[in-house]
Amino acid sequence: MKEKKDSESLFAAKYMKDTTEYGNEEVEILKKLQNCDKIIDLVEEYHENYQTILLTEYLTGMKQTYLD
Repeated sequence: MKEKKDSESLFAAKYMKDTTEYGNEEVEILKKLQNCDKIIDLVEEYHENYQTILLTEYLTGMKQTYLD
């Protein structure tokens, strides 16, 4: 979890090892689904040397009913 110094917002970071030098299939799928209200917001992505870091919105874990 990371807090940007210039705002009150909290963000989550996910580190992944990749099979390709630049890019990640999960990131590409997440980008395509950004218009869906049930998908976490992608804030930033970093790729380098077979590694990816995703910076996303932070979710508190509150239970919600998704079948409504």
